[in-house]
Amino acid sequence: MNPKSISEPLDPDRLRELLHTSMIRNTRSFVDVKLPRRYASMCKVTPTIEESKLFARIQAELRRIFQQDAKGKEKFFCANLLEMAGSSVTALCASLERAAGKSALTPELDRALHLARAIGETAKDRQLLELIRKAPDKALVFTKFRDTLQHLGAVLTAAGIPFVVFHGGLSGIERDRAVESFRGETPILLATESGGEGKNLQFCNTIINYDLPWNPMRIEQRIGRLHRIGQTRDVFIFNLCLLGSVEEKILDILEKKINLFELVVGEIDMILGHMKEGDRFEDLILEIWLGSGDDTQRETDFTKLGDQIAKARRVHETVKAVDEALFKDDFEA
Repeated sequence: MNPKSISEPLDPDRLRELLHTSMIRNTRSFVDVKLPRRYASMCKVTPTIEESKLFARIQAELRRIFQQDAKGKEKFFCANLLEMAGSSVTALCASLERAAGKSALTPELDRALHLARAIGETAKDRQLLELIRKAPDKALVFTKFRDTLQHLGAVLTAAGIPFVVFHGGLSGIERDRAVESFRGETPILLATESGGEGKNLQFCNTIINYDLPWNPMRIEQRIGRLHRIGQTRDVFIFNLCLLGSVEEKILDILEKKINLFELVVGEIDMILGHMKEGDRFEDLILEIWLGSGDDTQRETDFTKLGDQIAKARRVHETVKAVDEALFKDDFEA
């Protein structure tokens, strides 16, 4: 007889009995809620010539800084500036100006700041407006940074599109008013991640991620603002990212290796928990993007990371299958 897999219990009945002493029994109606489908689209935006020059300069200098000293403040500075660049030119410019105020800019980054100040409407701005104009109903637009939120407000104002903003700096009353305005006549809600917490927004079924967190659990949390109990329509998710950016690479890996946007809520956390590396996912991304020696090595390192994530997904599926085999009867209503 072939030995059992190490993931299969030798005595399922005994294991089930022991786990019952520390587990709460739930019916299937609590753990298997059927939500509408969700559909995700990757909107890869080609940067303008000016944007391409800016980002090439930024990334080359950050790689030099990171490879020279990838610890402490320098590591945080590189990660923050790279995320700002992936969000908006406005956020990048604001971050560079704050660093300049502290005399923390290298000559190359100072030249990048001058390039950033000269850029007006961006390729992502045009793509955002196109998506909003095509949207049949309301849309929730997410960004990570307050500087980008203010920029998007200026873009929509110039385009004559009504909107309300929603962020962590608002009072409870201001948040309630913003939600009610969005529920009523206002078609667009511009929100940061902290702004959307704890509010019922299921009357909307379209999310536009103007920028993307490097942590996939935060992407899932954004989607969860709409794709949750109470949502009656299919949810549509549009993810904006610049061609050649770190965000494009993150989306490619997560979509191709684990089908991020098809996972059940909470699964991404469990999948990443099966990865052996002790570093956070975003730290692994930063190390590869800035620390790899050249484009070829960078691609090889991302391939390895993708394979590790795919392996973690397989481990998760195996564990889930064992759980279902052990407790299937207990979750029947």
